[in-house]
Amino acid sequence: MYKATKVKRRRARKTLTREQVLELRDQLRDELAWLKRRLDKSTPAAFTDDFAQRSVRVVAALDRIRQGTYGNCAVCGEPIPFERLECVPDTTRCVTCRANGFTPSESS
Repeated sequence: MYKATKVKRRRARKTLTREQVLELRDQLRDELAWLKRRLDKSTPAAFTDDFAQRSVRVVAALDRIRQGTYGNCAVCGEPIPFERLECVPDTTRCVTCRANGFTPSESS
């Protein structure tokens, strides 16, 4: 299992508020609508794959919101700060796990 650093252990768990989750959900929905519009138009093939992959990540984030697991790191389980989710709303990892290159499959 992933070993948390002493600093991370001391950090208080700060979960997202309902308002923050709703704000991020709306942001993800808007992005998904934009991606679908781009995929429906005559988009160059190089962008189509990127848009399709991005759509899959956005849909997965919306599923995590519905399941109640959104905002928790898939590697260490710690809450992902709201500020990070504002920048990358479909992320599955906290800054520490991302910086260390950890992936969810490496956590066990």
